[in-house]
Amino acid sequence: MQQDIEEKAQKGDLQAQAELGRYFLDQESYPQAKFWLEKAAMQNDASSQYLLGNMYVNGLDGEPNYTLAREWIQKAAEQRNVDAMVDLSSFYQDGTGGCEISPEKEKYWLEQAAILGDEEAQLELGLIFQAEENMGSAKKWFEEAFTAYQSDRAAYFLGRLYLENAEEKATKELAYDWLKKAVDLGNANALGFLAKLQATEMWRDIEDTQGF
Repeated sequence: MQQDIEEKAQKGDLQAQAELGRYFLDQESYPQAKFWLEKAAMQNDASSQYLLGNMYVNGLDGEPNYTLAREWIQKAAEQRNVDAMVDLSSFYQDGTGGCEISPEKEKYWLEQAAILGDEEAQLELGLIFQAEENMGSAKKWFEEAFTAYQSDRAAYFLGRLYLENAEEKATKELAYDWLKKAVDLGNANALGFLAKLQATEMWRDIEDTQGF
């Protein structure tokens, strides 16, 4: 079976080259993995471009090369590879791989991944908007992550967001509801935060609203 795939790969078959690259990567045979992933990447296979980029990030089959890593990952991101979009945003966050720090490009690539439904991108984007005090957009992306994935972190972030902007009892009730959801989903941060909250004056309003 593998011999058939190798024969096809030698003849330039893209699918066979990509499959061989992934196989050798799983086997930790990095020289062969790099050889075949590069062949497939040169034929514009987005998955192979992303995997090849990660080989350069992690220094598999040689020293890490962040410039080549970023170049291959960017090629994959431009073909709507979600994992590549998220990783590319990190390059622009850190200013590595031959690119300058760019919050705008970091946010752009996170948003592209978030639109395609990536949970991590949705959460990171929500935190960025929250730091910018754009609470509407932060809330939107946290809710997207919760709806799609029942994300305990999204529930926790929503609870904190509502609590930090809680001027009305109804908003405090929403904050409590989200924090409770996060606790029910096993979020340890939410559990600890609720315990601290119970020692504050704000808890009295929440107790009144919840009828404790």
